[in-house]
Amino acid sequence: MKTISSNQLELRAEDIYRAMGTGSSSVKISSNLLQKIKQYRSKAMKLLECTFTWRKLAVTSLTKTHVVLDNSYFFSCNGKYFGGATEVAVILLTVGSQIEQEIKRLYVNTNLLDGLILDAYANSALDEVFGIVRAYLEKEASFFHQKLGYSLSPGCHLPLEDQATVFSILKTESSQMGISLLNTYVMSPGKSCTYLIPIGISLIMPSSTKYACEICASNKFCLFSPLERKK
Repeated sequence: MKTISSNQLELRAEDIYRAMGTGSSSVKISSNLLQKIKQYRSKAMKLLECTFTWRKLAVTSLTKTHVVLDNSYFFSCNGKYFGGATEVAVILLTVGSQIEQEIKRLYVNTNLLDGLILDAYANSALDEVFGIVRAYLEKEASFFHQKLGYSLSPGCHLPLEDQATVFSILKTESSQMGISLLNTYVMSPGKSCTYLIPIGISLIMPSSTKYACEICASNKFCLFSPLERKK
């Protein structure tokens, strides 16, 4: 388990604005909203508890409908995403429970805008932490002339039920991080994410971005997609 200080995160106002579901980070933010977003930055920084971990497992079987890691862990998937991969990084990260509890408190007290802004900070922090993790993996892979594939996640590019397999792989680490998996396959704290990233020299579908928006069925109408900003 590794920790990232909130001081390492940018948490730019325009990214917070996009994370609020505006559909674009390029739309001009009203001065009042911008001021409120900036006011919440220091509060968010104090509440964030960013930790992450990962394990790399060998790909031991691959078909059109599934991948097996380390001869033990079965994931249902579109096999083309793992084509050419020799190993997969299984990642778990969180921004902790403190910020989630404060978001809930704000919503309960009908401070809806405040809650929405803090929620956007939590989601943006998750996004940035994952970016740091992926950048590290990219640097490590490049040393071996490997490439990374798309960032795949249970509930999006993999069945949500595969979340249980992720937690089987990272059982010790998730306990140390204070993350549990509910019967509904939802994580607690809720501001947590898991990813699988294929790694290999001859990947069929390499990706140079941390986002998997290009292969997401919702990319044409998603209000949170960063594709516009990344063009």
